[in-house]
Amino acid sequence: MKLEVRAAMPNSVVEMSKGRWRKRWIRDEYVSFQITPVRLIGPERSTGRGYVITAEAPLPEKYERYAGNFVRLPNGNHLFTVYVNHNAKTLAPFLASGLDEMDVREVGP
Repeated sequence: MKLEVRAAMPNSVVEMSKGRWRKRWIRDEYVSFQITPVRLIGPERSTGRGYVITAEAPLPEKYERYAGNFVRLPNGNHLFTVYVNHNAKTLAPFLASGLDEMDVREVGP
């Protein structure tokens, strides 16, 4: 199971327009990447941007510089906020089950 998450990059100052009335403003930029969750934590909760759940997963090494955006657990995993609308098909069994927590470790060879 793979889930898509977003991490905020450091803010950057951007010049909005060229000409007489130049305005500077700060734009939040995001990087999206996939995680392989170990545990899904519900229930679904609403934010201003959509519904989210929490997922526990190891942070891929490639994205270690964004580790400050996520809560680190004592076992080395991180807690991620996962948007349901970006991962609707993948999260459908968990949401339909009505459970508050689900262990989703892949068992196999």
